[in-house]
Amino acid sequence: MVGLLLASGRGRRFDPSGQRNKLLAVLADGRPVLRAAAEHLCAALSEVAIVLPLEDTTLPTCVEGLAITIVRNPRAAEGMSHSIAVGVSRFPHARGWMVALGDMPYINYLSIRTVAGALSSTDTIVAPVYGGRRGHPVAFGASHFLELCELSGDHGARALLAQHPVKEVPLEDPGILRDIDTPWDFS
Repeated sequence: MVGLLLASGRGRRFDPSGQRNKLLAVLADGRPVLRAAAEHLCAALSEVAIVLPLEDTTLPTCVEGLAITIVRNPRAAEGMSHSIAVGVSRFPHARGWMVALGDMPYINYLSIRTVAGALSSTDTIVAPVYGGRRGHPVAFGASHFLELCELSGDHGARALLAQHPVKEVPLEDPGILRDIDTPWDFS
């Protein structure tokens, strides 16, 4: 399974001016948001890629030293769905893809492993659940390759989650629901 860490968004709710990138904001432990999310994904999966905007030169420095493949998204402005499509298309022979978000640094790596381990040939989409709410990351089996590669817009893979059965895996990890959208999300 290939872990895809999506990091192509603009983060306008964090800083409407676009001057500060939320993925570079520093957590209480001193790590940038993106670094923490990448480390957790790398600790859980043997193959990880990060999907970045084509022109970005700052974010790759955040993941230096990690065993991670950089995938450039030339159409990052078109939204999250296109980032997923670009990432999945880069790894056509994977048994599946774990779609994780760069602004979710609080997910325990054991939760990521659990979701990945729950993916089977019959359960082709797996999502974690905490407190009755679905979270991230979400795993997709190889049977969804074409659908994932054809995604467009800014809705991620919501259409696939609505159209196909999803195996829900209950976890005791509130981090699967916690993202960084505003400066106040650090408290």
